[in-house]
Amino acid sequence: MIEEGKILTPDYMEQLKDRLVTKDYKEEWIPILRYRKEDGDSVPLVAKKELLVIAGEKKARKSLLISSICASRFVESQRKRVLGFELEMDQPILYFDTEMSMARIAKNRKKYLKVAGFDWDKDDPNFIQYSLKGYSPHTMVQMIRGTIEKMVRDDNPPGVVIIDQIADLLPGRDENDKLAASDIIDHINDWIDLSGALVIASIHLNRANGLSNGKMGSLIDQKADCQLKLTLVDKTWETELSQPLAREERMPDLIFSQETEIDRGGYHHYGLPVLLEEKIHLNNKKYF
Repeated sequence: MIEEGKILTPDYMEQLKDRLVTKDYKEEWIPILRYRKEDGDSVPLVAKKELLVIAGEKKARKSLLISSICASRFVESQRKRVLGFELEMDQPILYFDTEMSMARIAKNRKKYLKVAGFDWDKDDPNFIQYSLKGYSPHTMVQMIRGTIEKMVRDDNPPGVVIIDQIADLLPGRDENDKLAASDIIDHINDWIDLSGALVIASIHLNRANGLSNGKMGSLIDQKADCQLKLTLVDKTWETELSQPLAREERMPDLIFSQETEIDRGGYHHYGLPVLLEEKIHLNNKKYF
């Protein structure tokens, strides 16, 4: 609230010139991520300069979903392999993982490359992944900002920035620290302003109440332009994907899983994603 007799400083008024929106504003809302339904119609999800939150229970295949979304910019004919998603963007994808080791990220990367259609001896230089496991929250935030800044300075800004898992950036990793959570939202906005990218942030989901964990979850859900929610189906261990938050039409709920692969030693491994079922909503009015 501005005190009586006070006015905004000239500096703020100068900044607000670039934020004035009129009917003649030229930039259009153009979604870069869509969901392609079985009937061929598409559901627009998010555009650049927006925030997509992926909230999921532990081991509910959040990272697999993110990799499928990323691979979908190369795959046109095999919609079930990329769970129906379509990413329309040719800039680099910058992916920070705060939980997994480098070896496990490398293992998952091979699945991404296979889904994306790369030959076994090829890699994707525009899918840039870093493991931040073991660093302090403060250092991770600085590394993310510094990497984005360098890519922008090199005239090669990312089109998508992924933080998997966002709560690990909180000091003390306390998901109920409201002030720290607010700071993380400020950082996300800074990364969006700096790069012009779509930011995808994952967070854990509380199985008991179906909500994103803590004050961090509550705040990031409020700021999200779109949220995808992942829950494990009892007994089958398949994953159910829904879209509780949407500014546009909601996409159908999905059931997906992974193929099982057996290695030379006879061990079972989860392999490539596979879309099992699409559920059409009878009432499609959950907007915010």
